[in-house]
Amino acid sequence: MESPTGESLRNYGPRVFGETERTQLRERILEAAKVDTPQLKNIDPKEVDTILDHDLDMLQEFERAALPHPQIYSDTDVVFVVSGPGEYSLDFPPYEKKPDRYQHLPWSRKMDRARVRAGVILVKEITAQRLGKSAKDVTSEEILQHGPWLHYSATHWENEHVKGVLAQEVLKFPPEKIMMYEDIVGQDGKIRPIVNTADQIEGLQFPEGLTPRRIAVVSHAPHLVRAMHMLEKYKKRILKGTIVQPFPLPTPVAGVPKYAEIELVGTLAAIFKLHTASPIPYSYQLS
Repeated sequence: MESPTGESLRNYGPRVFGETERTQLRERILEAAKVDTPQLKNIDPKEVDTILDHDLDMLQEFERAALPHPQIYSDTDVVFVVSGPGEYSLDFPPYEKKPDRYQHLPWSRKMDRARVRAGVILVKEITAQRLGKSAKDVTSEEILQHGPWLHYSATHWENEHVKGVLAQEVLKFPPEKIMMYEDIVGQDGKIRPIVNTADQIEGLQFPEGLTPRRIAVVSHAPHLVRAMHMLEKYKKRILKGTIVQPFPLPTPVAGVPKYAEIELVGTLAAIFKLHTASPIPYSYQLS
């Protein structure tokens, strides 16, 4: 499997922190979280410490697995790409930069592109495994007949943009094998549009009649930490017996360690302020 961003792997550099770097990151996360989530003052500090230490371990595990990439399994029936910052390309409608909260961080601008590319490549690799051939020779018809589903359900802006991207002949991706929607039914039974990651996971849907054997969840390593906590919160969306496999992408070099700090502060907020995540992550199989 090629690099999901199309760049040389040597450009990524190390994402695994040494003891001193980890300690400093941990202190920054706690300091920022206390400001961002005032509710933490009512939580036993030992509980917060336990969650944070576990999440830092999980982050390191994901970053290690991201290069060159996690193991690919032929029983993967759904490749779930969790949308991220940035547009795929300004060459596709609406021909403007994606409006998101990471716009001020230049290193974030190609993150959604990397996730979509990785998702498409992963579908082709799985199809190739099933057929016993090279991924570069997999056809659109073979993906349609033998490949897993590509799941990309996000905001209206993101969905419309990615529809245009996936329709390009160079990607050779059949639209009939894409699971995409922009509205969800929340736990309260109300229909609402997807706005963020919590919505994507709370309203997670699969093709009718399909019980996935394995779901590969594609995102960047720090974001997957938060996503795993959200999957546990909304675990009823995952059918019994289905294996959830995080498929992490490496953090962009310029985003280390800031992106890890952002996501782990966000994880604590999701747990203790927004109540969109569980204190423990979903049980997953990485390799």
